[in-house]
Amino acid sequence: MTAPMKKELLLSSCEEAIDLAKKLGADEAEVFASSTVERNVGIEKNDLHQSSQVSETTWGIRVVKGG
Repeated sequence: MTAPMKKELLLSSCEEAIDLAKKLGADEAEVFASSTVERNVGIEKNDLHQSSQVSETTWGIRVVKGG
């Protein structure tokens, strides 16, 4: 099973992105991150019929320069 990314890792990656944006000349930078795991199980007549798992981690960044 895959677990969502630990919040400490997500936070540090966001901080790194902001630091890099500022280093490259951004006046302002905003970053968000999210990590989720979705599990689905289908049971028919007391038997496992299907199961699935989706893991997703996303990041977004907004940078302002001269604005």
